[in-house]
Amino acid sequence: MSDTITISLNEFRALMRKAFEGIYAHGHDFNALSDHVMWLEYHGLNGLDLFLKSCAGLEDWQNPVLSQNESGDLTIDGQGQCILALTDIICDVAVDQALKTQMSIVHISNILNPEVIVSGLSRCRVYGLSGTAWWPGGEDWGHIAVQESDSQTPYLCRISLPDRFVGYDKTTLILAKDLSDIEKRFPEWFAFREGHTVPANEINKTYLNHLDNGFVLSQAKYKLLNKLADRILVEATEESRRGAGA
Repeated sequence: MSDTITISLNEFRALMRKAFEGIYAHGHDFNALSDHVMWLEYHGLNGLDLFLKSCAGLEDWQNPVLSQNESGDLTIDGQGQCILALTDIICDVAVDQALKTQMSIVHISNILNPEVIVSGLSRCRVYGLSGTAWWPGGEDWGHIAVQESDSQTPYLCRISLPDRFVGYDKTTLILAKDLSDIEKRFPEWFAFREGHTVPANEINKTYLNHLDNGFVLSQAKYKLLNKLADRILVEATEESRRGAGA
């Protein structure tokens, strides 16, 4: 028996939605959550591994805390949670402010798996917005994702942290009508190291490959996904049958 299994995008989507429904029931939009995991996986950013490692903690939901400083920057305290369940909230807040004020700056603190923000960033373009997100990787280096409003996908880069951001421990999302406005305000974030960029067309190529050939999963991951999905099912009994027909 093979150690792997190949499934279609439709089967993967159905499994992810059932898995999130099993975790949250109707407490969250499990369709939106599964879309984030699938987007990351589609584009070679390990969405499934992230989900499987963090799914146990996803049930312990706490409302994030939003505040705003005098300059208008927003801060969202994620209460130590995986950002997966917060991404849509963060992006909705950022989009609303950017459309009203031309630019939004949202700092996200006290979160796990900050790389998920890339999936949310990619969706902001439907509002005609460009944007960037950066998050720390180590003491003196970090990641940046840049989404232009006329591009299907963002491009990613690992960079050395600008001097004034060394030790920076927040994830920051910035949206604006024109990417040049963000570059002017934060030029140090755009001094990319040559060779560390993952271009948008490479990320999109990974998606097209999955579209044509499906996903190859280990049998262990496939069984675990099915186990999570099965949590929404109940054993058929006379009582449940009567309830279903009521």
